[in-house]
Amino acid sequence: MQVLGSDDTPAVVGKTHFDPHQVIVEDVEAAATYFVQMGRGDSGAAALAAGTYTEFVYAAANNKSTEIVLVQTGRAPAGSKLWARCKAPGQNTAWMDFYIGIHEYEG
Repeated sequence: MQVLGSDDTPAVVGKTHFDPHQVIVEDVEAAATYFVQMGRGDSGAAALAAGTYTEFVYAAANNKSTEIVLVQTGRAPAGSKLWARCKAPGQNTAWMDFYIGIHEYEG
């Protein structure tokens, strides 16, 4: 799923690069362990092929678990698309509601 579009950055005029630095989990479908991949590129498949992705694991104690998860990625040019997907083994479906925090940089 696309989570950041090409028009979403820069948020501050003059910034040329950004990196996602945190995911704020708001809600999850089930108490489960979620495996999340987040990448940048023209598509999710392009991010995987180029290796421009990161992964993290989120263990939800219940279906209303909330938490801030720190992520580490490389800097991306402003205007880059960001994609994410998750899975929870043993679950038929597994959605996660979250917000993304980014850092922006000049030059």
